[in-house]
Amino acid sequence: MFAQILAMLLNSNINIILALENAKHVINNKFLDKDFDLIINKIKSGYKISSAILESKKFDRILSEMINVGESSGNLGKIMLHCQKYFEDQFLLNLKKFESLIEPVLTIIIGIILAVIMLAIMEPNFNLGNIL
Repeated sequence: MFAQILAMLLNSNINIILALENAKHVINNKFLDKDFDLIINKIKSGYKISSAILESKKFDRILSEMINVGESSGNLGKIMLHCQKYFEDQFLLNLKKFESLIEPVLTIIIGIILAVIMLAIMEPNFNLGNIL
């Protein structure tokens, strides 16, 4: 989400400081607020964007490397769109892996629940045979 927001803002010709401040407010993540402030302050003091993001430790190293490429080439907005696509693909891949891991577990749990329900229904029939 960060890469997508930053790409949209940078492609709208908004400067990087304002773009990062707006991204911080849009994302609204208390876990990352201090890191955004740290990154913004480092950029204001002359750091490269990629170096500031790399030092925060909460963002992926690939993001920092791609931002470095974007800074060097002057196409940071386009690179951020590619970065957003990369992270989206990684998320979907990890989601499919998680689904493939959780699917057998859910099948077993549902089987156990159905077995308990069937036993609860059939048990009176078995006891009825003992009474007669």
